[in-house]
Amino acid sequence: IRAVATELIDDLVGAGEIDLLSTFCHDLPLIVLCEMLGVPASDQHIVEQWTTLVALAFSPVIPIEMRATIDAAVVDFNAYADDLVDRCRAHPSDDILSALVHAEEAGERLSRNELQALIINLLFAGHDTTKSMLSIGAWLLATHPDELAKLRADPSLIGNAVEEIGRYETPISGIPRLTTTDIIVAGYAIPAGSYLTMSVPSANRDPRRFVDPDRFDVSRT
Repeated sequence: IRAVATELIDDLVGAGEIDLLSTFCHDLPLIVLCEMLGVPASDQHIVEQWTTLVALAFSPVIPIEMRATIDAAVVDFNAYADDLVDRCRAHPSDDILSALVHAEEAGERLSRNELQALIINLLFAGHDTTKSMLSIGAWLLATHPDELAKLRADPSLIGNAVEEIGRYETPISGIPRLTTTDIIVAGYAIPAGSYLTMSVPSANRDPRRFVDPDRFDVSRT
């Protein structure tokens, strides 16, 4: 990952003003995830198109003219994942998917449907959220120069900083859930079958859990 990141940065040096989100932040997780799953470099561009199109399905409003295109991307993405499982079975290599396919054949781990779902989740969710986290992290460090100086002076804080970036400005706004039984939360009765969204930003700024929660602190544990 460090080698890929360094190569991407080297390519941007000398370019003057750049859009970090559409270059480094976009490319790094895509390349790394594809390599982890054994996706050939020649296929990365089509995977990139699918992840971008599927991401539109999570928009609050989906333009009518885009729905058929998004549906087609979901179908094609699923078919590609199925084919990738077959390719890894026929020609295993040193990647995560090959290891999981081998475990599946030994009857130890994941079914074929679970393998397909894992591929799609890693390539889509892993790309989109990591891309967001990278850009958020760059923005937070650029707008908090004291914290950036602290991190540069003590690289051992990098692990803390990554967790703090995710806490302070999470790329995930909410986690949807359906209630399976009648429950009561904070005095409110919620019947079974209700659709709820758990607010991740609210939890991450909860003063009962975090001291001075609205302060960005790379040394926070």
